[in-house]
Amino acid sequence: MSDSEYPPKLYLTNDGRQVYYAPVKDYEDDNIKIFHDFNTIDGRYARMHCDWSPYSHMTEENLDDWFALGCPTRDSIGDGLGSGSLDSTRLKAARAKTSTVTIHGHSLFQEETKPYYGFNGGRV
Repeated sequence: MSDSEYPPKLYLTNDGRQVYYAPVKDYEDDNIKIFHDFNTIDGRYARMHCDWSPYSHMTEENLDDWFALGCPTRDSIGDGLGSGSLDSTRLKAARAKTSTVTIHGHSLFQEETKPYYGFNGGRV
């Protein structure tokens, strides 16, 4: 799947920036790795990265889930697995344990047993 097949759907970060998924492919001799980065609406690097497998793209549903959960990392998602990149199964399990909270018109998801982690996105 090429990067151009993804429409620039915008997501709002906790600090109010609009960002879009902008994966970058790294071509190596024996494989292609994908860095799951994000750009701001004006095209600048947003200093956000998703801890996803470097060998597959995120779907729009994966992105929606990841942002709704506050952009968790493999450690902050709270499933106890720790190791291994995030995937659709881990995101769906985390979403199933959440309740919706609306703050200032924005729908956020908050785990019932843990505090809201906010948008941390890996690189800050």
